[in-house]
Amino acid sequence: MIKISVTLTGLDKVKKQLREFERKLPTVAAMAATMTAKDVKLELFGKMRTTFDRPTPYTLNSLYVEPATRSTMEARVRFKDHTYKANLPATYDSQGNLQGGWVAPQILGGGRQLKRSERRMRDRGIMRPNQFAVPGGGIKLDKYGNVSRAQMIQVLSRVQAFDGVGFDANTTARSLKRNKNARPYFVASPHDRRSKHLAPGIYERVGQWRVRPILLFVKSPHYRKRFMFYEVGNAVAASEFPLNFEKALKQARLWD
Repeated sequence: MIKISVTLTGLDKVKKQLREFERKLPTVAAMAATMTAKDVKLELFGKMRTTFDRPTPYTLNSLYVEPATRSTMEARVRFKDHTYKANLPATYDSQGNLQGGWVAPQILGGGRQLKRSERRMRDRGIMRPNQFAVPGGGIKLDKYGNVSRAQMIQVLSRVQAFDGVGFDANTTARSLKRNKNARPYFVASPHDRRSKHLAPGIYERVGQWRVRPILLFVKSPHYRKRFMFYEVGNAVAASEFPLNFEKALKQARLWD
């Protein structure tokens, strides 16, 4: 009988390398996921510039990356849901799903949430509970196509939309007499015989007979889905994660 003896050398080294690979794998996966999320954010940043009309720096900087960890091995690209500004870019439910904010209708389609100015006007009875405010042809827009906060405060103050004092106090008849440059704004309502021929909204008097629309009151505006946030993110993740995983393996010295 012929006996064949095979001796394996370096087996202990291989076992050690496998244990090292197993130990570092969660870190490698987290690194690759975070790198991929950064790629997704960069691509979405470019899409925002081409999808939105003159996006503000605030809009362009509203995306951030939530890095992956060894325990989660999951990175996220999210919109900021904590900000000093009144209107949040996005709000999320307890499961982390996008549910509100001004960006949600652009991603999901449908109606939008109330702005703080609209809530004020509803509370004061200036707008009906089912109405929203949109810019009229006579309002001045900034270089990004938005109504400036200063102008909005001026309009709301003139039509008695505030209930406070100080910076956001309402304009009184006495203060109007002192301020010769105050804008003569008024609310047009179908129940007012003097303005029932106008579409509901806030107008500015120009001269003795002319008026121009500042804000128009409409039913809930409906937005079509146009910012392919999830579609772009999934496509980038599918193409870049394998490459980033290989990079992460090399950085962890687990792959030559």
